[in-house]
Amino acid sequence: MCLMQSWASTLLFVSHDRSFLENCATDIIHLHSRRLEYYKGDYSVFLKTKDEKLKNQQKEYEAQKMFIEHTMEFVNKFRYNAKRASLVQSKLKMLEKMFVPVCVFPIV
Repeated sequence: MCLMQSWASTLLFVSHDRSFLENCATDIIHLHSRRLEYYKGDYSVFLKTKDEKLKNQQKEYEAQKMFIEHTMEFVNKFRYNAKRASLVQSKLKMLEKMFVPVCVFPIV
């Protein structure tokens, strides 16, 4: 039991010592890509949750990639078919909406 766990209010500490984080931390705030991500639990729970989150993001990326490939196959197949022109246009519009440009601000 760490003395800091019985502290009445919030206590912020920065450490690279894994055993210290494992024994004393009750919540972890991870700064990643200019965003703060909150995790409940000690350091091992943080690592496990972060890995699961990364795996889920990778699965989402793969599924979205497959969906885009499938839609583009459909578009390329029926692009010049007059009966399906409106459907092709709606699929292209849907794909354009998926790719919203991200504004990146330079670090000063």
